Amino acid sequence: GKKLLFMGGEIGQWSEWDCKGEIDWKLLEFPLHAQLQKCVADLNALYQSQSALWERDFSWQGFEWIDFSDWEQSVISYLRKSSSSNLACVHNFTPEVRQHYKLPLKNVKRMEEIFNTDRADYGGSDQRNLQMVIELDGVIFSLPPLATMIFEVEFG
Repeated sequence: GKKLLFMGGEIGQWSEWDCKGEIDWKLLEFPLHAQLQKCVADLNALYQSQSALWERDFSWQGFEWIDFSDWEQSVISYLRKSSSSNLACVHNFTPEVRQHYKLPLKNVKRMEEIFNTDRADYGGSDQRNLQMVIELDGVIFSLPPLATMIFEVEFG
């Protein structure tokens, strides 16, 4: 089988990692720590299943900024691209919900949320984007607070 290496970050360990010590696994008895572990596990599974997150890691063909200058709302967004898929990654670095946020992404045919750190089972407020408004010059959706969202994108 696969050998797993844990350092404590995946469970929100409070103390610094110590190579001579043990991970504080008792923290998993607390819901927020267990929810963080689930989020990290799901993100790892998503990474393995989505070639856009790793196929072109060492090439500019695998990355494209959507918007890196939205400093007023503290949001950054970019595309991760493979030979077969495109993923839009959007990060809201504020504790505010951004309703009707317009992502300046043109020629979108379809966009579907596939990962959201704000899910209830991760300890979030469960603000999901099940429906989005696709316009010629962008996509309108909601940004949950302090969250990362990943969307599968098809261009027309």
